[in-house]
Amino acid sequence: MTRAAKRQVALRLVLAGCAYLVVVAVGVLLFWRPGSSTVTVEHVVTGGGTYVTHMIQPGRSVYQENTGPVTVILLVLFAMATVATSSVVYRAVKRSSALGVTGMVVAVLACVFCVLAMLSVGPFALPLAALLVVLALPMNRLGETVG
Repeated sequence: MTRAAKRQVALRLVLAGCAYLVVVAVGVLLFWRPGSSTVTVEHVVTGGGTYVTHMIQPGRSVYQENTGPVTVILLVLFAMATVATSSVVYRAVKRSSALGVTGMVVAVLACVFCVLAMLSVGPFALPLAALLVVLALPMNRLGETVG
């Protein structure tokens, strides 16, 4: 493998590592608990009297509100990053400089996910979709032989 090809593969593997960091960042955002909120409760006592209490409730994370969907979203994002990384490694082993079809399919699915989830977690997954597109692009001069 030529020096340029090794650089291409190393760059793609660094980008794949960045894709996993994006998945971790999305996970942190989904598990992050925002500040607390104060709830005022008015109690009525027998005989017509009332008194007010203030309760401080900790904020709930997106994961605490929607455990099942958040778990599925994180697993799907992790699986997308894994498939794209596997596509890069496969192309590097086969010394193929062609477009990674499997990686591109996963990247398109990630873009569709981002559009469909635009009002919830879609914007957070957008950097992952961009990285997956770059990972699937052809690697220049990877198929050259040393001569």
